[in-house]
Amino acid sequence: MVVSEVPEFVISFAKNIALEGGRALCVGGSVRDRVIGLPAHDWDMEVYGLNPAQLEKILKEYGNVVFVGKIYGVYRLINPPLDVSLPRKDRACGSGHKDFDVTVDSALSFEEAFRRRDLTMNSIGYDPLTCEWVDPFQGIKDIKDKVLRATDPVTFVEDPLRALRVAQFVGRFEMRPDPSLIELCKQIDLSSLSGERVYWEFVKLLTLSRKPSLGFEFLRQTGLLRFFPLLKSLVDVPQDLIWHPEGDVWTHTMMVIDAAAGLRTGDKAKDGVLMFACLCHDVGKVEATYFDGVHIRSKGHEMMGVKPTQEFLEGLRAPNVVIQQIGGLVRWHLSPVALPLGGANVSAYRRLARELQKAGLSMMDLYRVALADHRGRGVNVHTAKSLDALEVFKSSIEAYQLDKAFPEDKVTGGMLMSRGMKPGPEIGRMLEVCRAIQDEEPHLPAHDILERAFKVECG
Repeated sequence: MVVSEVPEFVISFAKNIALEGGRALCVGGSVRDRVIGLPAHDWDMEVYGLNPAQLEKILKEYGNVVFVGKIYGVYRLINPPLDVSLPRKDRACGSGHKDFDVTVDSALSFEEAFRRRDLTMNSIGYDPLTCEWVDPFQGIKDIKDKVLRATDPVTFVEDPLRALRVAQFVGRFEMRPDPSLIELCKQIDLSSLSGERVYWEFVKLLTLSRKPSLGFEFLRQTGLLRFFPLLKSLVDVPQDLIWHPEGDVWTHTMMVIDAAAGLRTGDKAKDGVLMFACLCHDVGKVEATYFDGVHIRSKGHEMMGVKPTQEFLEGLRAPNVVIQQIGGLVRWHLSPVALPLGGANVSAYRRLARELQKAGLSMMDLYRVALADHRGRGVNVHTAKSLDALEVFKSSIEAYQLDKAFPEDKVTGGMLMSRGMKPGPEIGRMLEVCRAIQDEEPHLPAHDILERAFKVECG
């Protein structure tokens, strides 16, 4: 890192700290990312040589200060955006992620203060005034060697969230955990973590990794997959080699999430939904898979996968709208191939587009899941045929303008019943006819649509 890579507000803050007799180091992810060669976004600084009162006096000169955790010596400046902390020691006093006694001590040495951090690559400091690196645990060397290593093996296991952070870093940075770190993670019990904390670690692993499968394989390697029974159940579920030459459902799922990583658009919300949908798209095969005497089949697995997917995400405290969208993508993930191969007409495509719209999804959202599904498998004549069908599906989206928002139905079931129709399948069929007419001639009022629909049905 060179001075030109450090924002001016960081350098200015460090100068103000120095004027009062303290020293401010850049720490955390911004330092790690710059060593790796990635752009730094969120800047964190740790201040040595000043007590809390002295630091707070300086911070107040910047205006709005948020006490993120005053007991932990952590503060946040709003403008400029900067997280500031004092050196501290953490001592576990329970089994949970937040069960720690904290001692703030600005007189700690760098080695003592950094020892509380999880990995050596996150235990590096940088002085923006002197351009000096502070690296008591050889984190820079570990980054260059692409090795993940615990800063302090004794304290590492005190925070169960760290095992998930390792999985996330394995996927994001494609670094390998050293043998001792693997053994440490095998000891960790994730059951005390809140679903929400797990959810956000999974979000980072899935949306920031080029190969998220590496992180999930780490969970499997360390036995931590046992804390996620739905995912563990995918291991060794067989698939027919005609359609899945790559192997079992777990192997396929790992290939699919890696393929999906290449289809992310940069929209964080949509990318998260895409990646979780790909992670869960085949969970229905756990119950649906059977051998018919000739082939291994899993008919109906897309429908059977919706409920376990929703329960899994509810356990992670995922937002309700996200659960709804992911469930919809799991439910319909076979349609982008099934419709073209079945010779579906425009009405079938429009029905699907309307169903997706109800769940807050688009046809292109579904296309991306299906494309990842088919890229995430071995190649043979059967899989190549499916990829051809997907291109027909994509062309149909454009030809039929199916990625636009569909208007509300002008004709409702109540209108049909007022015309003497009784509740049942006939109303459903008539509503489909009315929708098709409305799609063809959107300017028609409800009355004219009804009249035309009855003429169609009555011949």
